[in-house]
Amino acid sequence: MRYRLNGRTVILSGAGSGIGRAMTTELITRYSCRVIGIGRHASRLEETAELLGDKKNMFSYSLFDVADPAGWSALADRLSAEGITPDILINNAGMLPKFDRMVNVSPEDMHRVMEVNFFSGVYSVKSLLPLLLGSDSPAIVNIASSAALAPIAGTAFYSASKGAVKNATESLREELSGKAYVALVCPGFSRTNIFREQHDMPPEKLLDLIATPCEKIARRIVRGITRRRQFMTIGADAVLMDFFSKHFRVLSYRTYRRFMEASGLKMFSDIFGSE
Repeated sequence: MRYRLNGRTVILSGAGSGIGRAMTTELITRYSCRVIGIGRHASRLEETAELLGDKKNMFSYSLFDVADPAGWSALADRLSAEGITPDILINNAGMLPKFDRMVNVSPEDMHRVMEVNFFSGVYSVKSLLPLLLGSDSPAIVNIASSAALAPIAGTAFYSASKGAVKNATESLREELSGKAYVALVCPGFSRTNIFREQHDMPPEKLLDLIATPCEKIARRIVRGITRRRQFMTIGADAVLMDFFSKHFRVLSYRTYRRFMEASGLKMFSDIFGSE
């Protein structure tokens, strides 16, 4: 059975850039959805609105840090007061800390990545679920990462946060069975500004080799929603990492390491070099 997406009201975190912006565009221009974007930067969300042209009136946003549970609670209160029943919650906001050895990561950075990548989705579901269940077809879509399926060196806490998203989503799916459609998405590397925190950016040719354009990822996620897919692995790198990590677990991690070392990038060499 397909999910009727046309005309739905969607709450989407991280709508100011990358995959979130691309999904906003896809949902509004192709499916006439009303999208309420969540983010911290008004300028980025305004840019998203301007890109929608004459359909910008179908996009609105709320400014708050997704890692702040009070922000989600206030959003739920506002929607309830305005009589707005959301149909779909898409937890997309995320951050990729600098590649580094686990022992070098500060406690502050450990907590921040878990708050943004994992707990933000917990807070959003706890606050918005009562409203979502008022829809005739409630849906929750959580964006994890290929790192949830095949963690790599230098991303211990990023991988842990995305693994937490995966496991929590799969539990939630069963808890809400028969009540709501719940989907987990594990995309591979994408051409977004999530790399902006790195010490040195991957060269364009390397990024082209391993990354999928965010517009393509967004289209596949939205199409997957219409087909009520409960699990999506998107990008050739994600598919391959998932396969090899399942069937050749130890060997696959050694292969990822060799690829990272061969890239010549400082952000990888610092992980494997001598102290």
